Amino acid sequence: LLESLLDQFKMNAKNFRIDKQTNIARNIARTLAVKEGSQMEEKEMKHLLEELFQCAQPARSIYGGRTWVTIDDADIDKKFNH
Repeated sequence: LLESLLDQFKMNAKNFRIDKQTNIARNIARTLAVKEGSQMEEKEMKHLLEELFQCAQPARSIYGGRTWVTIDDADIDKKFNH
């Protein structure tokens, strides 16, 4: 865990112009994040969403990626019926 944090810190310091405190916070967040494909109970999912919406910028990840997308009924229909 510590090695992973240090490696990520070094990479961020090289690739991004961010202060040390932000770099450390990003590394901890990334390391402790729920990993893709993880199984979660409904209660855990609700709690995670509550925490997300308490963030200053809930629509973006720490690296600028989107944290959610909106899909309307027509898009869902296209995905499953065509």
